[in-house]
Amino acid sequence: MNEFLPPEAKKILILSPHPDDESLGCSGTILLYTGKGIDVYLIVISNGEKAEVEIENIGEIRKCEATASAALLGIKKTIFLDFPDKEITAHKEHIKKKLSEIIKDINPDIIFAPFPVDPHPDHRATSEIALMLMPELPGFKLAFYEIYHPIRFNVLVDISSVIQKKREAILTYEKSLLGIPEIFWYAIESLNAYRSLVYRRKSFYEAFWLIDTPVSKDEVVKWATFDYYDTPAEIFLSQLKVADKLIFELQNAYGLIETKDAEISNLRKTLQETERKLLAEISNLRKTLQETERKLLEEVEKIRELETSLDLLMNSLSWKFIKNFYSFRDKILPDGTGRRNLYNKMIGKLKKVT
Repeated sequence: MNEFLPPEAKKILILSPHPDDESLGCSGTILLYTGKGIDVYLIVISNGEKAEVEIENIGEIRKCEATASAALLGIKKTIFLDFPDKEITAHKEHIKKKLSEIIKDINPDIIFAPFPVDPHPDHRATSEIALMLMPELPGFKLAFYEIYHPIRFNVLVDISSVIQKKREAILTYEKSLLGIPEIFWYAIESLNAYRSLVYRRKSFYEAFWLIDTPVSKDEVVKWATFDYYDTPAEIFLSQLKVADKLIFELQNAYGLIETKDAEISNLRKTLQETERKLLAEISNLRKTLQETERKLLEEVEKIRELETSLDLLMNSLSWKFIKNFYSFRDKILPDGTGRRNLYNKMIGKLKKVT
């Protein structure tokens, strides 16, 4: 069915606010294009370095994951603009100028960007920049893809033939998707399957709102709400307020998580320091015990040597002679007699002389 094929194009440009948005939103369609040999270019505006994960250099890691995913999708070239995460709105004019230069060089037939009514401010800002570029650089169509918000579509692409490869592309973003990419895949797979309800045709689809002329914010809201509201500008502002409130609450929740994470981190450091001290004390005690044991063995060895020497002395002829001499002396010169006293004096004088 032709209505479920990607829009015809010779060159495609994908605008991704962060690494992973392109895989979540339109990687199935990218695979269908690259599978036909059509050149697909990817521009990643921010590295997503403010992702809610405690990983050092997460921005660089996300760039590496984007490069790996792009290779899997067959993307011809990936360009990283390196603008600050969560600040695309603040750098809108600078980003627009940079994108204008790249678009002139690539000259794509279709540019894919996130849907303008998306909860993430960076996603909305990216779609606004794309809309701003349409009147300045005529010649390309703009296709909005869905990520965090189902869209009203006018193009539906059957991606059943590449759904497993889309899964691989999403799971490549292990760190970018908070270490739980399978949860994101579960949600995106369900979203892609949801369109089966509309056409009673079991399959997987990616939905797009394709436009060939610029539209205003009022027209965006009118399209997104199926022309339900008489004052689209007011409802757009109302939705923005709701989104801002949700984002505020989310930021507070993240703040509480960061506080708890800091407490846990401090407890871990204290535990590690205590463990280090205990290990050091145990090591010192072992060394002291080993040294004491060594000295004790040395003393035991000395005692054994003395015992051996004493045994040798007791068994020697000299010792037997001395022993017999003193025994004979005590018999003929008993203690306390004049003869013994005279003997002691003579021995004392001899010792002084010698």
